[in-house]
Parts: sequence; structure tokens; C-alpha cells
Amino acid sequence: MAIELTFYMNAPVSSSELLAGAREVLASHAGSGSGLDSDLDSNSGSGSGSGLDSRAGVDACEAHIGALGNEIRREALGFEATCGLRFRLHKRSSMSQQILAILDATLRLLERQAGDAALLFDGEIVYFVRREGVLAINTTDETDARWSPDRISLLRGPYIRRAFDVI
Repeated sequence: MAIELTFYMNAPVSSSELLAGAREVLASHAGSGSGLDSDLDSNSGSGSGSGLDSRAGVDACEAHIGALGNEIRREALGFEATCGLRFRLHKRSSMSQQILAILDATLRLLERQAGDAALLFDGEIVYFVRREGVLAINTTDETDARWSPDRISLLRGPYIRRAFDVI
């Protein structure tokens, strides 16, 4: 079973534009000596722009935005997505470093683009939600492993800590 994180956003951009921005950040992690695989095929998808792209030991592609998923996100998180990305982690690379790269990529996308957004682990565990410009990370204390000090250091602006239910 693959481990995946999915980034959803309600913004006037396409998923392919998000993917291009995420690829830049993931590529910088691959060459950073972070222990992530950098020799993976950088275009293992179909060539259509929506296929998998392996960078920093992470496969990235456009996420499917469906009506049922949007209904669930609207009820649980307060917004519907218009675009999104799916990240699949590799078993042979450091999970912690891959998640760090994904957090860096998605948080940088938030800096570039206004709009509501969320990052979900395996489609149901919230990493963060940004609603109406407020970033909330899913943790209530500083000992939560999801938000270790190296991950907290990626947060460049104000944020709040909040406990989110599994969706």
C-alpha cells in the first residue's frame, strides 16, 4: 500500500500550474544532500502533464477533484477544491525527509497563491488547513511528531495550532 499526501486548493490556478511549482521545490530537495533519491526518473508519467513525476524521492501528480470529495472537504474543512496535487512516498527513501520536502513545496505554493488549501495524509489526516488566509496546523502541542522542529521551521508566516478530526 502506497503512502500518499494530497494537497487541495481553491484558487484560480490549474493543477498543472501547482505541479510545476511543486516540482521546482522537490528538485531542490533532491540535490540538497538531504538523503532523498535524486536519481529517479523525473518524468515517469504519461507525458501529459498529469502523470507521476519523481523528484526528491517523491512521486507527484495532479489530484483528481471530484464532487464527492469536495462535499466531504466542504463539510470537514469548509471549502471545495478547484485544483490539487497528489504526492506518493517511496519506501526506499526517508519518510521524514520526503514529508519535509512535500511540506516545503506545499507551503511555498501557499506563499505564491491566495486561496483556501489543505494537505491531507492518506486522504483523511489533516497536516494543515488554510482558510480565509489563516494557516492552522494539526497539532495541539509541541511534542506532536507531525510538526517536529524542522517542519515548524518551514512555516514562514503566522499560524495557529488546532486539533482536526480525521475526515
